[in-house]
This record gives sequence, structure tokens and C-alpha cells, in this order.
Amino acid sequence: MTASDQPIWQVIEETAAKLKKQHEEMNVRQQEQEKREQQLVSRQAVLDEKERALSAKENSLNELQSVLSEREKKISQKENDIKSAEAALNSKISQVQAKEIELNNKEKLLEFKEQGLEAKAEELSKLENQLKEQQSVLAGKESELLKQEEELKKMIEQIVSRRQAIVSLEESLKKQIGNMTRSTEVVQKPSTQSQEAPRPAVKPAEERKMPGEDEMYCPNCNAIISKDAVICYSCGQKINGTQGELAEDEMYCPNCNAIISKDAVICYSCGQKVQHSEIRT
Repeated sequence: MTASDQPIWQVIEETAAKLKKQHEEMNVRQQEQEKREQQLVSRQAVLDEKERALSAKENSLNELQSVLSEREKKISQKENDIKSAEAALNSKISQVQAKEIELNNKEKLLEFKEQGLEAKAEELSKLENQLKEQQSVLAGKESELLKQEEELKKMIEQIVSRRQAIVSLEESLKKQIGNMTRSTEVVQKPSTQSQEAPRPAVKPAEERKMPGEDEMYCPNCNAIISKDAVICYSCGQKINGTQGELAEDEMYCPNCNAIISKDAVICYSCGQKVQHSEIRT
């Protein structure tokens, strides 16, 4: 079917549709043109603003240039060898600009160095404070170590004197035990007694005397002996060197190691004057 065979109304409708489509396209183009015009107006305003800013900058540069010219004139007056003032001004302007840039760079460098020096000064002050604190702590520790050294010297001296006393006591006790054994051998009858030494009879608990503060029961014969005894005076049994637990108001004698009261001025066992700075708990 050709275009001539189409009905007129159909041709009119197609033509109207094409015109409508073209009209819509024209409207879209018109809207785009309006948008572009608005954008151009805004860009023009921005350009005008930039132009005003550039003109202001140009004015400031002109003012700066005038100041530099004055400075250059003052410099040119001092220089008699310059023949051309215009050439000298141009060269001096470039020199002044270079010097200004150099001075700005030096100023920034000085500011950076100043900040570094301030930071180093703060670090040095902190280190100085830390060193002072460490010195005070070390001084306190040194004084404490000196005190401990003196106490150790005193304790060593006490231990040496105590050991000598114990050795002399053991020798005297050995002599006493030897005398006791010889006397018992003379009294004993060979036919009725055994080879072992007789063991003293243990008294009932209600008949025994209670030990004092510096006394205890012998673990072999239950006789009351001193707490610092090495050998029982009654049966000759060797006593272990372990000491009993201290009460809250008790302490060890620094001379003989006997248990005495904390308020004691003189040891009840050895009679030594008690120096409370030498007391061990």
C-alpha cells in the first residue's frame, strides 16, 4: 500500500504526530538552551567576580610595585655607578623579589628550628626532672642499703659471738655429761642395770611445773629446760635448734635468740641489753 493509497485522515494523523514530535523536540532544545543561558550567566558572574578580584590584585601589585620603586629609588641614589635608572629599577625589582622570597624561606626555616628547639627544651626539662627523681630514689636506696649493710654487719657479729658462745656451751656441757656418765657408772651395779643410761621418770601432768616464757619441756624426759638449750641438762638429749612460733607481743633476743617480750629492755636468758633497732621479727 503506497502513500497515495492511504486515506487522508491517516496522512493527517501521521503529519500531526510528526509535527507534535518536532514540537516536543523543539521544547526540549529550548529548555536546554535556557539552561545553557543560565549556566552562561552564572559563569559570566563568576568571571566578573574573578575579573574584579584580578583587578584588585593588580591594584595591590601596582601598590607593591610603587613601594618597590620607591625603595629602588632610595637604593639608586646611593649607587653612583648606575647610568640607567629604568634598567636599574627593573633589575632591582627582580633582586628585591628574589630577596623577599629568600627572606620568607629563611623566616620559615627559623620558625621550624625554633619549634624544634622548644620541643628539645621541653624534652630536656622532662629528662632533667626524671634524673632528679631518679637521683632522689637512688639516694634513698643508697641510704637504705647502707642501713642494711650496717644491720648485716651487726647480725654477722652477733652470729659470730653467738656461735662462739654455743661452742663454749657445748664444750662445757660435754664435760658435764662426761662427769655425769662417770658418776653414774660408779653408782650403777653391773649385774642389775643395762648398758643404757636410766631415763628419768616422767611426772604426771598435774604434778609438773609449768615452763616459763623462756623455758620448754625436753622432748625426751619432759624436764623443764631453757628454750635456747642445745643439750638437756637432765637426760643429756641433744635438742634441735628449731624455735617455737612467736606471739604478737614476743620477739627473739638479738644476742642469744631466746624468746622475750617486745617491751623487754634486758634479755631474761642471757642478761644482754636489748637494742630495739637490732631486733628481728
